[in-house]
Parts: sequence; C-alpha cells; structure tokens
Amino acid sequence: MSITSAKLAKNRFLNVAERLGDIASFLCAIHCIVHPFVMTLLPLLGLGFASNEVFMHRFLLIACVLVLTSLFISFRRHRRLLPFAWAVPGLIVMAVGVLYAEDYSIVLHKVMVTCGGLMVAVSSIVNMRLDRQAGHVHSFSLRRKVES
Repeated sequence: MSITSAKLAKNRFLNVAERLGDIASFLCAIHCIVHPFVMTLLPLLGLGFASNEVFMHRFLLIACVLVLTSLFISFRRHRRLLPFAWAVPGLIVMAVGVLYAEDYSIVLHKVMVTCGGLMVAVSSIVNMRLDRQAGHVHSFSLRRKVES
C-alpha cells in the first residue's frame, strides 16, 4: 500500500467516523426531544427497555463519545471552538438531567434532557457549516467528482 492510498484510507475512515458521529448526535437530539412525549407509549409498542435507567445511561455515554469524536475530527480541519461551546454544555445538561434530575422532578429531568439534546443538535449544525466553509465535502460521490 502506497503512502497516498494509506492516507486516502485514513481520510475515508475519519470521514465515515465523523459522519457516524453526526448521525448519532442528531439521533440523540431527536431522542432527547421526543423522549418525554413517547415515554408512556413505549411499553405499549413493546419497547419498554428504552425507558430503562441503564439504557439511558448507556445511551448518554455512547452519545458523548460519538459527539466529541466527531467534533474533534472536524476541529482538525476548521480550528473553531464554537461547536464545542454548544456541545459540551449540552452534554453536561443532559448528563445532569439523566443522572440526577429524575430523582428530584420528572419535569426537570425532561426539560434538561430536551434542552441538552437541542444544544447538541445545534453544535452538530454549526460544526457541519464550519466544515463546509473549510471546504470539506461530506459525500464520497461529490468528492470523486471534485478530485476528477
């Protein structure tokens, strides 16, 4: 494998990882926004496991890892901290909402998780816009057309 193909393979891997992080952060935001409204329907749909506390803790951990990984990969291109300024407080608000607020008030829990999810979604949108400004193309087919 030549140096050029090794570099392309690494870039392709980083692009796929970044894309997965973006998708996961959007799914997390959607989950956090919709969660309060569908929580009562989950057992009726056979999805009672999603209302489990352990499931929420694991979901939060996976979301944190994927969101921060995606932001770090993009940061290497655009060198802007603005996405972190949205994501880190959003993840903290979500973590406090999931880990502590439910013990005090279910309304507080829902508000914190929803607000944190919205902040993470905003960080992903800001991150993608900064990537676009830096000349990053997210689609493999478009990249091939640009390189040709």
